[in-house]
Amino acid sequence: MPTATNTPIGAPACNGSQVVAGALTDSGNSLLTDLTNNTGATVTIDAIQVVWNVGDATTLSLVYLDAEQIGNPNQSSSPSDFPSPNPFTGTVSRRQIENSGDNMEPLQIDFADPPNGSGYTVRIRFDIGCQVQVSK
Repeated sequence: MPTATNTPIGAPACNGSQVVAGALTDSGNSLLTDLTNNTGATVTIDAIQVVWNVGDATTLSLVYLDAEQIGNPNQSSSPSDFPSPNPFTGTVSRRQIENSGDNMEPLQIDFADPPNGSGYTVRIRFDIGCQVQVSK
């Protein structure tokens, strides 16, 4: 199990009328969660923290939102923080969850090895001043 020190990314928890995160699950070498925007407007991810079990997953490789790459830390120590020290990749629009049409977008975090067992927490902060947190 990792002994990382969790550095909170700040902001209160989002409520159901803001942004909701689904369960944190694993599939192959990835952690997955669905993010649903219930605000009535577009929201943007402005920070992510991934606390992960380095004994199992070994390296955090890539982060995607709705199949668009938003991070590539290639980091072998936990926690992994965005945008500092790991900058987001691509345009800001890749980190946005619209409210029109499909207001749910999958977040996928890829590792070098399967993220088995427990010891995984993902915190996602939005530009509306709240955050969601999921763990497994």
